[in-house]
Amino acid sequence: MSHETKHEITVTAPAPVVYELIANIADWPRIFPPTVHAEYVERGETGERIRIWAMANGEPKGWLSRRHLDPVGCQNSATGVDQGF
Repeated sequence: MSHETKHEITVTAPAPVVYELIANIADWPRIFPPTVHAEYVERGETGERIRIWAMANGEPKGWLSRRHLDPVGCQNSATGVDQGF
């Protein structure tokens, strides 16, 4: 089963400031309300695996996600790896 989700928001802040907010998963419960907890499983210079717990439809969900980071371009992309670890 495949599922894709895209989140967008328009902000009036410099791209590097926004990138740092998104890159730092410790702040996710504060800035992404559905997120309950997020932690690093594996970290590298341009990518990482993270474990995320969030509320969806009133129920807690958990999954592993792989992110590819581009600090120079102020971008990151993520791929869900495993639902319900």
